[in-house]
Amino acid sequence: MDTDSGIRRRARSILPLRFLRDGVAAARRVHGDVGAKDFALSAAAWAAGLAWGVPALTTLTVLAGNLGLRPERLQRLYAIYADVQLRLLGVRWRAEVDPAVNPRTPYFFFQNHVNHFDFIACHNATPHYRQGIELDEHFRIPLYGPFMRSRGTIAVRKGGAGRLAELRNRCREELALGRSILAFPEGTRTLDGKVGPFKTGLFVVARDLGTPIVPVAVRGTWNLMRKGSALLRPGAQVVVHVGAPVPTRDVTDEGLPALVAAVHDWIAEHAEGGERLSRPNRGLQPAAAVPTEAAAGGPGDPTDR
Repeated sequence: MDTDSGIRRRARSILPLRFLRDGVAAARRVHGDVGAKDFALSAAAWAAGLAWGVPALTTLTVLAGNLGLRPERLQRLYAIYADVQLRLLGVRWRAEVDPAVNPRTPYFFFQNHVNHFDFIACHNATPHYRQGIELDEHFRIPLYGPFMRSRGTIAVRKGGAGRLAELRNRCREELALGRSILAFPEGTRTLDGKVGPFKTGLFVVARDLGTPIVPVAVRGTWNLMRKGSALLRPGAQVVVHVGAPVPTRDVTDEGLPALVAAVHDWIAEHAEGGERLSRPNRGLQPAAAVPTEAAAGGPGDPTDR
């Protein structure tokens, strides 16, 4: 008869095999035809990335979280972290930035959402310090949670009354410090490489605060990693398109759908293969440079929508 200790030993030996089997099945379901070489390259990329990422993120977390250094003062270190992480993934990276983007003006950067590398993919395209927005439950993730907390990442709750008002107040605080906001208006990662529908809440916040929106389209990261699988495919060519700032201050409730559609269409065109760096105007004009104080202000605090 099996003893309890014998059963536990067999369970411990089976679990890694089951994890590996499930990972292989997920990779083939998401990526299609993948072979032993793909899995070997993925394992090597994960090993190299973790060997760099764990000590790098730990150091940045200690500097900002434990020693109390302002995250903006660490911007150069964040840039080095992002650059090395992409190089270890074999990414060939370049950025195309509209000249209307002012490096000293805080914006809302709205970006398409593909995978866990979206933040580092766009990080070095412009010198702005971008404050992120994350679900509060993500702050419980080991290493990643403390790192986000040390940066002052904005936490949002799932559902509940007053959530938009809380987000607006936190964004106002960050903008008043001269920081930009990075957000993914799709609200979830793409399942097919296409840009999904945009939620309007973030556009309402940007409009209420009178802060211009800069559309960001990252193309190529779909080939690197996809939702539903941990498989990494090194060697992707990634292009970051940063569009001209779009004004929000005078946008009415009736005009909000046109603003959402304009930004969505521009991002989709560039993220899904468009080469022409056109401005997302559809009747809108690029925003002029706005000083920090003006960008942080807003026309009141309307009812949560």
